[in-house]
Amino acid sequence: MARIVTVFGATGAQGGSVAYELLRNKEWKVRAITRSVTGEKARVLELNGAELVYADFERPETLASAVSGAEVVFGVTDYWQYIENHGNVEAGNIETRQGICLVDVLALSPTLKHFIWSTLPRATPESPGAVEVPHFNAKNRVDMYIKEYHPKLAAKTTYLGVGWYAENMAWYPFFSPQKYGAWGHYVFIQPCSPMTKIPMAGSVRKNVGVLVKAILDRPEVSLPGKVVQVAIGLMTYPELLATWSKATGKNATYVQCTREVFESLYPATGLELALQYVFLNNVASSAEVDTNIVEASALGVSQHMLVGVEETLRELSSSWN
Repeated sequence: MARIVTVFGATGAQGGSVAYELLRNKEWKVRAITRSVTGEKARVLELNGAELVYADFERPETLASAVSGAEVVFGVTDYWQYIENHGNVEAGNIETRQGICLVDVLALSPTLKHFIWSTLPRATPESPGAVEVPHFNAKNRVDMYIKEYHPKLAAKTTYLGVGWYAENMAWYPFFSPQKYGAWGHYVFIQPCSPMTKIPMAGSVRKNVGVLVKAILDRPEVSLPGKVVQVAIGLMTYPELLATWSKATGKNATYVQCTREVFESLYPATGLELALQYVFLNNVASSAEVDTNIVEASALGVSQHMLVGVEETLRELSSSWN
């Protein structure tokens, strides 16, 4: 009998990657959690063999049925859907509350054997450089809650850290090179030093699922409570832009702007991204990041099994036609 894996965010980037990867394996019965079971993305999942189940983090009473009978749960929350209406700090508070609601339900599950939680490192005012990044801390507060209040669940939890999606350049205007002038040149504007190294996930649509499948194939490697990173390496934004140019055949220039300019272009999102860059530039080497990290190779995943930045951007190159 197939084992039930509940996948939250199944119509999104990370959850969708997990759902489609596990749907290829008859060992798993994929329960795809969505707020819209009649939506197009949900219907495609169903056609591929997923069980659709409605649940909403803003309706905690729907969560118990979503995880009922599940042996594995993949959990992810979405900070960015709240930032424009609520601001960067309150968006983080909402995300933390949602994560805690899920964790409290999972702690009562008699069938759960493995919880994979998508999270980020802690960035607090106590860190060197005095930087707080709400979208980092929102998820990380859930990590700390698990460890403090649910030690039995902590023993069943793997923490998944996902780097910068290559797809970001096609999906979001604040990450996309913009055409400048009539001669076809592009500019990529960010409030980030050209020397800052960004952890790159490559293709989120593929690589998250590959790593989660590997975690489930070898649970003893990442349990109890270890961190698995979905990252294929570090790149500066000029290096990323050079890769984009190679993939698309278009010329582009990296432009570093001030935080104030970026906020004026993308108010709440611009502020949050600027804070992230300060964290990465000033304190990433000494920040409070869990060092209990499992390398992909320990899970049997080699670099050739992952989709890199250039390959992803080449696939999406029509986004800039």
